[in-house]
Amino acid sequence: MSDPLPDLGPAPVRIRPKRPGDDPLIALWQADPAVRRWLGHPRESRYDLMGRLPHRVWMIERSGEPIGYLGLYDLDEDDRSAEMQICIGRPELWGRGIGREAIRLMLEEVSASPAVRRVHLRVFADNERAIRCYRAVGFRLEGILAARSTGDGRAVLLMARRLEAPVDTAGDAALNGDG
Repeated sequence: MSDPLPDLGPAPVRIRPKRPGDDPLIALWQADPAVRRWLGHPRESRYDLMGRLPHRVWMIERSGEPIGYLGLYDLDEDDRSAEMQICIGRPELWGRGIGREAIRLMLEEVSASPAVRRVHLRVFADNERAIRCYRAVGFRLEGILAARSTGDGRAVLLMARRLEAPVDTAGDAALNGDG
């Protein structure tokens, strides 16, 4: 009997811009009742609304396979803020740090531009796994939203994270005599 293969750790997670061909997969995930429970309004998710709102959407991939999506929408240029939604479309992958890594990658990308300095999100108060994830990447509770028409009366929390201003490395080089 041969030895089992060694555990090489978690599979790499990456994000990429959503392509039109990703829409059927997103629709499939959203049709899953386990996934839909955490997305919000029972008839329309934020992803459904994104066609009418300023937004950016990324696909989350693990080992090259799409497994979810991440979006920023309601981009407010004056306030430099946006609302975020994330969906890991395969429940068997929940709780493995994939969402945390995807959010970290997105925040890193968004932080490189001064257009967004604050990201906020809504999360059901009973979604403890998601709340732990959001706290792990720097989101903090800002308040409890008024009851929503979710069909089951669950409380909704508002969480937010401020982003650091992009670092001006050209200015550092000039100060050091390198520029």
